[in-house]
Amino acid sequence: MTQHGSGWLKWLPPARSAAPTTLLLLPHAGGSAHAFVPWVRRFPASIRVAAVEYPGHGARHREQLPVAPDELIEALLAVVLAEIDGPLVVLGHSLGAILGFELAWRLESAEYPLAGFVASGARAPHRYSADPGWLHLLSGDHLAEELHRRGDIPDEVLHDKELREFLMPVIRNDLALAARYQFGPQTRRLRCRVSVIGGDSDAAVSVPDLDAWREVAVRPPGMHVIPGGHFYYLDRLDAVVRAVHDVLPESESGVPGPAIVAER
Repeated sequence: MTQHGSGWLKWLPPARSAAPTTLLLLPHAGGSAHAFVPWVRRFPASIRVAAVEYPGHGARHREQLPVAPDELIEALLAVVLAEIDGPLVVLGHSLGAILGFELAWRLESAEYPLAGFVASGARAPHRYSADPGWLHLLSGDHLAEELHRRGDIPDEVLHDKELREFLMPVIRNDLALAARYQFGPQTRRLRCRVSVIGGDSDAAVSVPDLDAWREVAVRPPGMHVIPGGHFYYLDRLDAVVRAVHDVLPESESGVPGPAIVAER
């Protein structure tokens, strides 16, 4: 990965400096930019791929963890406006989808050329705000056990004490960050193309939760419900690529706009 500017953005190889469109990837709770490395080679050369590194995560693990959603989103907005030119597609997974929605809304409000938004493995933001969850209140071991039961962390994290002690404070902080998120009373809808994707057996995100993203989009979004849990993409990265293609201009994706897809 190549770091430029502020350290917020990790540009994933191969280098595509002349590509007209940028795909910006926002990780899940506890995640880092490194998680997206396998994704990049699945996209055409017309797309540059950058992943967000949150403070206190991954290569920035020595920095203070974020505690206020609005401050994190505003800081990320400033980075995007300063470091990315041209059309942009924002994709977020889980917590990243909520942050991504807020980033997309602010970009559209600033008349930035936002090409599209992809929500992955997340409840729609107004549902998230109404039911922020309680996982962040659990102790370290109990939190790890509950996340493992839900399929949100692998066996090696649960059974590796050192790794668990390193990751759990970051994950708990991000879950608390999500619990502080407020959608607000106003009706907000993205004008750009929107695509939604999730697993049909996700213990944290139901199919109706995915479908509720329609309520925050002006155009009917592309809907992709595929076999799998919260981290469905570990086995079905091809489905992510199709969801991104939903929101790309036809000249870049080679496929028409949003479609409703149930992949069983």
